[in-house]
Amino acid sequence: MENKTGKYFKYAIGEIVLVVIGILIALSLNNWNEVRKERTVELETLKDLKSEIEQNILVFEKHLNKKRIGKKNIDTYVNLLIAGNTSVEDIIAFFDKGYAGATYNPSNGVLNSVINSGNINTLTNKELKYELTSWKDVLIDYQEEEILSLNYNFTHIDNFENNLKPKRDVRFSDTSKKEYDQMYINLSKTLSHRNHILEMQNFLVMIIEEGTSLLSKMKFINQLITLEIKDNFDD
Repeated sequence: MENKTGKYFKYAIGEIVLVVIGILIALSLNNWNEVRKERTVELETLKDLKSEIEQNILVFEKHLNKKRIGKKNIDTYVNLLIAGNTSVEDIIAFFDKGYAGATYNPSNGVLNSVINSGNINTLTNKELKYELTSWKDVLIDYQEEEILSLNYNFTHIDNFENNLKPKRDVRFSDTSKKEYDQMYINLSKTLSHRNHILEMQNFLVMIIEEGTSLLSKMKFINQLITLEIKDNFDD
């Protein structure tokens, strides 16, 4: 009886061990499958983010370049005003070229979806998560500068100049070309006009500085994403 009891006991222990091993294997397989699913989601998220930010970089580089061209046009015009050599052609050319008044509005559909859905938590790179979540704050700061500049241009520059500089229109024949030209020259000599132009120049300096920082941040985020895909997903 003692031998039989011992055998039954050993058999029961063996069965229990097998069951435990089976459970552990099942849990391991389940965990492995969950991890595999999370990694798949993470990879797709990274690819989508990379595609979106690379497109945003291309658009913003063109946008920022227009700001730099606008700044260059203003610098040239300011130098002419300072030298007192401003001609009618110089004034007209400046207004025709404009002063880079467009605003930048990137596509953030993927990023918004990743944040709102909680998929950003699937990203294992903590630095990348921080950069992505702080990206909007940097963007908002930049856009605020652009909006302030636009509002200033409209409120002070456009309205002021429109009251002083004539619209060249052949339908109005009561003003000669000589009179038109003199109006432009008078405009360029007003203190208000010169102050407005200098303020516009200052706005563009700040916008370009913040835009350069914004572009660097975008490129850094893209670099982090690229390295994350290369180091952790490429076979």
